[in-house]
Amino acid sequence: MSSRDSDKTGEPRDGVMVWIHRLSRSGESTRISLALLITSVLIIAFRSPLLWTQPRFWEEEGYVYFREAWNSGSPAVLLKIYAGYIDLSANIPASLAALVPLELAPLITTLCALLFQSIPVAIIAFSRAEFWQPPLRKLTGLALIITVPMTSEIWLNTTTSKVHLTLAVALLLLEAKATYGWGRQLAYAALAFLSGLSSPMPCFLFPFALLGAYRTRTRLALSVAGGLLLATLLQGVLMVSFPSNKNVSERLRTAIPAVQIPALASRCVVLPFAGPQAAYQAGNLMMKASPARNHPGTWLGINAASLALITGLGILLYRNRTENTAILAGAAIWLAVLSQVTGTAQVEEFMLFPLWNIRYYYASISLLLLALLEQSHPRSRQWMSLVLVCLALLHGVWSYRSFHWRNDAWPKWRDEVAKWRQDPTHPLMVWPPGKPVRLNPRTSTGNLPQGPDTPANASPERR
Repeated sequence: MSSRDSDKTGEPRDGVMVWIHRLSRSGESTRISLALLITSVLIIAFRSPLLWTQPRFWEEEGYVYFREAWNSGSPAVLLKIYAGYIDLSANIPASLAALVPLELAPLITTLCALLFQSIPVAIIAFSRAEFWQPPLRKLTGLALIITVPMTSEIWLNTTTSKVHLTLAVALLLLEAKATYGWGRQLAYAALAFLSGLSSPMPCFLFPFALLGAYRTRTRLALSVAGGLLLATLLQGVLMVSFPSNKNVSERLRTAIPAVQIPALASRCVVLPFAGPQAAYQAGNLMMKASPARNHPGTWLGINAASLALITGLGILLYRNRTENTAILAGAAIWLAVLSQVTGTAQVEEFMLFPLWNIRYYYASISLLLLALLEQSHPRSRQWMSLVLVCLALLHGVWSYRSFHWRNDAWPKWRDEVAKWRQDPTHPLMVWPPGKPVRLNPRTSTGNLPQGPDTPANASPERR
């Protein structure tokens, strides 16, 4: 580089070289943080433009949460309990969507989902934790968590926003020693509390938050642990007091022990490091040799191979462990095991194929990749970790445009609303097609649903 290309301090003056230099240098830069945040949010938002040109409801987002918000017209819907727990990340967007014209309702929930999905990105982009220095590591970490393969199911819908909030809470474990003002500390405590009231999954991380608070004794760690404790207690009371047909005890009773280890290996090892195609092939192989088909010898071999893969990854992380690696890997394993046993539908087909139920593994996969990122600095000479991170990035970026849960032939919400306005008994269809949304027409004098005595042929208000 010539002297004309750098200033007196040795920093390059060329535009591209300036950014490369800043990304590779430790320190805080608001401009770099903003650039990382904005770029990442745009990449998330426009992975599938169809979600903006034809906004949709996704599964329970429409036929459970929005239906209740629309039909009840009561603020009490914010505390609706579904599957035995409160999910504020679904209840709040559904309530907001019920306040706008029906044609725009899915757009509101999609915007809210984008907000929730951007929270882990914002934590990384503006982090002052030593783990995220230099900023080039932030860039790599963001690429890893955004491009995890097979994530169409959890993309821009509030039904699965809880998994992104779970990742956000896990990332807060790395912030315990960072120095922040009261505003950021309170915001992170509130995030931990609200995330815990969106799913039991963030609550699973409370032991790690408690351990971090005990070890560091910082206000940030104590406030995050306190917020998560309150949410865990509330969710625990609700799960005991309001059992449902999807409660934890039923999942535990129907668990299939023989498929637990292969399911973990296919999602958390094969999928990120060997790619979706290899994960599919592994799923097909396991289905052909499943316990239900009476192939005990082959199935024992599959369990042994799966255990070997998990053990090999564990040994790699243990041999090169740091405090951050221990936090990330421990939280990943803990989350994966508890989420799989208590959340995943205990059906062989759902357990063994990587396309289904990725929601229960996304946070664990992301944390494992970040643990490897901690060890993959070229100067550390931990080449195996570096190779695995590069493989994960390669497969993730290559498969990022593959958006499986989308079909141009699926119902268009505006067309469904037009049919409903002509006939209020028409059930509106959501993605993927299956369970309909049955909405009550609104009265012409208010915003409340019509009661049961309203004539069936009353026309809905054109809102």
